Amino acid sequence: MKKTYNLEEIGAKILEVNKTNPNISQNLLAARIGCHYSIVQKAKQMLVDEGKLSEKEEPLDTPHVDEGKTLLEIKLKTDEDKIRLVPLGDLHIGAPDGCCNIEKIKREIDYILNTPNTYTIGMGDMFDNAQKMAKGPNVFRSDLSPQEQYETALNLFEPLAQKKKILGMVEGNHDRWTMEESGIMLIRNLCRELKTTHIANGAFVHLFANKQRYTMNVRHGKGR
Repeated sequence: MKKTYNLEEIGAKILEVNKTNPNISQNLLAARIGCHYSIVQKAKQMLVDEGKLSEKEEPLDTPHVDEGKTLLEIKLKTDEDKIRLVPLGDLHIGAPDGCCNIEKIKREIDYILNTPNTYTIGMGDMFDNAQKMAKGPNVFRSDLSPQEQYETALNLFEPLAQKKKILGMVEGNHDRWTMEESGIMLIRNLCRELKTTHIANGAFVHLFANKQRYTMNVRHGKGR
């Protein structure tokens, strides 16, 4: 059963916290209250509409939370008349019972790394990222802890990043679980360390290879 939230109660908590800590970020506030930050946005707008919170103050919007690009333009120059794009997604690093084939991931990365004019886009769910209170995967059954999953992904993709072969990374639903639980966006942090583009759950990508243009819709789906 989907959890429902009382916006009046959340609004009261926003006003209470705002008195003592007006610079708290919106995602951190959401984590403290125990609800998704989009609910905090709705409650905040309700307070603005009721005149209880000044729209100019925007105390809950700093620092800004990077939700990822929804429109991206990439320009590449190659010495061939084509490029190779190898999407990598649903890796679920750290998934229990050997569900993640690390050796296969390494082979794919080596191919991208050592093949000229070959690039990748991360397609989401790079980590299995099970949480303690999740109804699905359980962190206590995972082969790797969430931090170990993150470090593994960073180490795997760093060689590609050094050669600028990662065009961006899409956020998946598993990647977002940490954001919903504790206000930390893992895929954004990974993109920052790899110096690549954080792409939202879905985005249009205009890719130019020399004079040829390709338009793609990159998106991470969600199982039922």
